[in-house]
Amino acid sequence: MRTILLSIVMLLATPTLVAPTSNKQPEPEVVKEKVIVKNMDLFLNDLGHQESGNRYDIVNRFGYMGRY
Repeated sequence: MRTILLSIVMLLATPTLVAPTSNKQPEPEVVKEKVIVKNMDLFLNDLGHQESGNRYDIVNRFGYMGRY
């Protein structure tokens, strides 16, 4: 009984362990604006170049033929 009472007193008397903190403020994050392309012709040209190099006679591995 004495050891239980001593353990409880020791737990209440010891300071709580806390992670160390600093006063340093975190740096604000830089928000980048997204570029929005509003020209449909440029978008389709870039998409066709990515997919098939803008060649209409290309056949992909699924058997589809064309630019896109």
